[in-house]
Amino acid sequence: MPKKTKKQKIIAEYRRKIDTITAVHDSKPKEEDAKMSQVAYQLTSKHVLPQEKNEFQSPIDNDSFRAIKKDLVTTLILVAVMLISEIVIWQLVG
Repeated sequence: MPKKTKKQKIIAEYRRKIDTITAVHDSKPKEEDAKMSQVAYQLTSKHVLPQEKNEFQSPIDNDSFRAIKKDLVTTLILVAVMLISEIVIWQLVG
């Protein structure tokens, strides 16, 4: 496929500009659309009652919570040990 000439590029650019202008012009509301937008609508609100929470938890949920709790406790114990060791070293050296 041969390369486009400068003239062809300019023509293509003008076509793109014309397409965008016509697209913007077409998006403006027509008279029928304006009449439709003036119609007032009444919305009826429906109150939905909150669903009851199920008291039963599946065993999968309990296992995952146990695993999270175990990891959290382990992390807290390690942090406490590190802080205490830093304080002890600071007292001995300082």
